[in-house]
Amino acid sequence: MKKLKKILSVVLTLAMVLGMSVTTWAASAGDDNTVGTKDDRGSITLAGIAKEAGIQIALYPVMQAQYDSKKGNFTGYSNPYNVPTDDKGNYTVDADELEAIVTAVTEANVTALNGVTWTSYEDANGFGYKTNDTVPVGMYLVAVTGAEAKIYNYAVASVYYESKNGGNLINGGTVDFISDANVGVKVSENPGVTKTAKDKDNNVTGSVNIGDTVKYEVEINPVPYYGGEYPVLNVTDTLSDGLTLDKNSIKVYHTAVAESNLLTADYYTLDTDTPQTLVVDFVKKDINTNTNIYNLNKYAGGKIIITYSATLNDEAGINQAGNNNDVTLKYTKDSKVETTTENPPEEKKDKTFTYTFDIDGSVTGSVTKGIITKYGEEKDTTTDENLPLPNAEFTLYTDEACNTPYTNKSLVEKDNSKIPFDGTVASNGEGQLPIKGLATGTYYLKETKAPDGYSLNTHVFKIEISAKYYGDTDVEGGQIPDGMKKGQLASWSIKIDNEDIATFTVNNGNVDNFDEEAGVGIQNTKISSLPSTGGIGTTIFTIGGCAIMILAAGLYFASRRKSAK
Repeated sequence: MKKLKKILSVVLTLAMVLGMSVTTWAASAGDDNTVGTKDDRGSITLAGIAKEAGIQIALYPVMQAQYDSKKGNFTGYSNPYNVPTDDKGNYTVDADELEAIVTAVTEANVTALNGVTWTSYEDANGFGYKTNDTVPVGMYLVAVTGAEAKIYNYAVASVYYESKNGGNLINGGTVDFISDANVGVKVSENPGVTKTAKDKDNNVTGSVNIGDTVKYEVEINPVPYYGGEYPVLNVTDTLSDGLTLDKNSIKVYHTAVAESNLLTADYYTLDTDTPQTLVVDFVKKDINTNTNIYNLNKYAGGKIIITYSATLNDEAGINQAGNNNDVTLKYTKDSKVETTTENPPEEKKDKTFTYTFDIDGSVTGSVTKGIITKYGEEKDTTTDENLPLPNAEFTLYTDEACNTPYTNKSLVEKDNSKIPFDGTVASNGEGQLPIKGLATGTYYLKETKAPDGYSLNTHVFKIEISAKYYGDTDVEGGQIPDGMKKGQLASWSIKIDNEDIATFTVNNGNVDNFDEEAGVGIQNTKISSLPSTGGIGTTIFTIGGCAIMILAAGLYFASRRKSAK
């Protein structure tokens, strides 16, 4: 009996302890001590943030718990940014979705949650920060700024409801628990710079026509926080001679390319005085106080995007030569330390490549064997091969019906080496067609005027130019060899009338395995050697008929003279 009393005493004690723990936990359920109502609150713990003066943490609401208007009970979550759910019905945020949320929250100018107090802590894993039970139920974008030598990635933290049967309640139901958020915040790499080239349709491209406009985007990510006197953050972009910069097109954005995100001159200084170069410096000098002004701290951890346009001009490198565009980002890790020759700023670089092609075969800088060669009937007395035929005019079209000539007003006839603006070109002394400055794609070539004494070749040639670049999945499995860069030309090919004519492989800027016998010959036939439309019998009948007609005419006039007498 005594043993039974002891057991009952232990059970009652445990029950009291459990009851007390539930009551203690229920304090975060709000003043009504009821879980699942609109006054519920939770806490957020962030691990991995170093203890440092100036650290600031902001919570931006992404999803908020919703409650019915009568009893105030939980009914589900708002989802203005379309956060997806996994196969178990739980909300999930991967890297791409996190970036989309950051962009959406920034563009919408979402206000950070007020009334949140953060307290630093230290445990076996390092420093961090946590709140008291003041955070309403919902999902939040966490932004950590103010750290001098580190940049923290954005994170997502969720205070959410659960049922005792397990699982996250997202569509309402019986609520039993409030789950607090425990999130590890990752330190980002130092600022990086990436550059992309886009065509007129805003598609990332590696090839355009001479005369086309290329749109460039330079992205700085992430933006560093600077609280000291010596910040350094600037970009230098250098264009090759084949690119003409449109100085009026330069714009600077925060977060994403949108008119609402345009940065004014208060944030940067632009310098385009050096030919083929633009410099954007995000540290402005106050001439009155001789101090550095850095206004990007409000975007720390985010990104800055510089956009501009350039035109591929008639100095553009052809084929493997390409047209490079280099960008260099300079920055300091710690703005409290002055940069000097002994303590220079850090550098990050990137490069884009824009290619344009020809169909005359001059892949090594001098014409070897043409992709297309025009020849007549005259023979070389030594080789007995047909000799090239100059002055045959061809027009290049962009449509199969040959109604729309390929035109390019930026190209000027120069040493018979460039296609004129009207799309028509004549074969040169080697019988080749000096057509260059073409983007990858499909074209149609048709002879429109034959040389004197020759007939017109009426066949329409379909010409396809294609290219492969390092980083493409079908080039070495997407792997980029040492010494090569993403977007650099690996090879290009030419098809004529659906047949492979030539493939050129690029190796460290040189062309390998060029087949000098590659190409298509277009023959013209002399008019004098055209076959007759009838046989010899027809010719005899024609001559005989003419003789009879002459004889009849003679008899007619003779009979008239007799009658007159």
